[in-house]
Amino acid sequence: MSLLRMHSRERPSRASASRAAPPPQKQQEIKISSEEYQVARATLARTFQGRFDKIVVPCVVASGDIQDRKGTEPLSFRCGALAWAGVAGQRSLSLFCSDPGPGPVDQGQGQGVGPGLGSDWGPGHRAFRRPACLPSPHNTLFLELWCPAVAPSIIVTSDKGHTISNFGDVAVGHRSIKKVNIQNISSEDLAVDFSVLNPNGPFHLLNPISKLPAGDTQDLVLSFSPHESSLAQETLDIITKRGTLTLTLLGTGVASMITCSIAGDVLNMGYVIARESVSSTFKLQNNSSLPIKFSVRLASLSGSRHEELQQLPRFLTARAKRTEVVGTQNHSGQSVFSVVPVSGVMDPGASQDFTVTFSPDHESLYFSDRLQVLLFDKKVSHDFLLRGAAREHMMFVEGGDPLDVPVESLTTIPAASSERREGEPPRAPPPAGGPAPRRRAPPRPPTGSSIPEPEELRPILVTLDYVQLDTDTPAPPATRELQVGCIRTTQLSAKKTVEFSLDSLAALQHKGFSIEPAKGSVERGQTRTLSISWAPPADFDPDHPLMASALLQLRGDVKETYKVFFVAQVLAGP
Repeated sequence: MSLLRMHSRERPSRASASRAAPPPQKQQEIKISSEEYQVARATLARTFQGRFDKIVVPCVVASGDIQDRKGTEPLSFRCGALAWAGVAGQRSLSLFCSDPGPGPVDQGQGQGVGPGLGSDWGPGHRAFRRPACLPSPHNTLFLELWCPAVAPSIIVTSDKGHTISNFGDVAVGHRSIKKVNIQNISSEDLAVDFSVLNPNGPFHLLNPISKLPAGDTQDLVLSFSPHESSLAQETLDIITKRGTLTLTLLGTGVASMITCSIAGDVLNMGYVIARESVSSTFKLQNNSSLPIKFSVRLASLSGSRHEELQQLPRFLTARAKRTEVVGTQNHSGQSVFSVVPVSGVMDPGASQDFTVTFSPDHESLYFSDRLQVLLFDKKVSHDFLLRGAAREHMMFVEGGDPLDVPVESLTTIPAASSERREGEPPRAPPPAGGPAPRRRAPPRPPTGSSIPEPEELRPILVTLDYVQLDTDTPAPPATRELQVGCIRTTQLSAKKTVEFSLDSLAALQHKGFSIEPAKGSVERGQTRTLSISWAPPADFDPDHPLMASALLQLRGDVKETYKVFFVAQVLAGP
């Protein structure tokens, strides 16, 4: 029996040991930026009932002259005082004593200090055995602090309760919109007022309100429109009779930095066979720190194009005022120039390739259009002039003075009835803006006649100005250039090259002209330069311009003949 009792007595002790308290769990740290912290903060703001704290702080006056005292020398206090101060739920006790005692002791052992004082002292504090002296009303000022804490009347319910609205990076010259949701959590309707934002600044409040009923919410619409590439910050106070809620507005203006692979402002597509096409590519690079939305626009497809066509032709105005950007277009109504892509978004540091296609459906030398790259559908980043020419055959001659206008006419210009004899001075070129003189062959001979049909002569005018700076020193000769080219084509042709030759070289050299080379050939897709120079001969009359002409023949898939008119004169230097 005694053995059973002994076992029964041991059982409760073992059971109690098995039911011992679990080990204390580690305190979990919650970051201020976490969602749990924001939820807890919002809950406390809604359930807080208010609190009133009163704190009395004795302020002790020290004696002595501080003019001759060094900065590190301690002051002498006539009496001591105990001061309590509360910060964020924690309290600390400070002791000031006048005459020090025999020597220092360890922390927490000062006589008359009170229990628990030493535990709140940090390293470096010293206590003395002499009891703390009591404050005297003659040199002690008692400051009573009233610290009421009330619940907020208006809170931010959007963006997890954050009162900082960061617009992020916004392109200069553009606007970003952000909404901040506020709620009245008090039990009464509140009249709302706002502080004044900088009228010349980038931040604006778009919908100020005057009243916020109890329990209602309201969206405040804020905008950020940076004027320069910099960081901007302002504060907006929402003022009510029960308190003020301050919103901090942040934003960074970023300049849209776009670079283009095209040097200059003209993209020349060159020559192409009519009803064929050629493509060219260029690249845009986004060097800014934010994505950029782009779009491409052609002037020939703009909405105002129809109104511009109702005006008088531009060539009727003075040459200095001509601003033609949209030239000859296709007869079919399809755009002669096209570009892809027409819109998209370039990420920071990314690039975008564009392909421009030139597709003429008839022969003309004045196909042109304007291409604009727009950023965010507002700012024109780059503006290019697109040019191109089309021929029915594989050869062309480029250069010389303009003899016609870049506008096609729907009428036929009558040509001269007969060819001018060789050796006669050429007709004066038409005035600026006048039509080019075209030579049309006379009526065809009767069928079966052996007389060959004369070919059409295409005119080219080359003027050379010899500038005489000093009568004693000869000036360098006047120079001009002509380009003879062969167009690359997909058509099958027996001729792979274009041959050219210029006649009347002896007569030209006698009048002071020099042309190199006088003959040669051009491969497909290539050009040859004819360099023309002139120096006045010994018998030159400076009062009359010198005129000469020569025939330039080109042989490719067909034969073409150009009549080149040379007009040279001497000009006096400045």
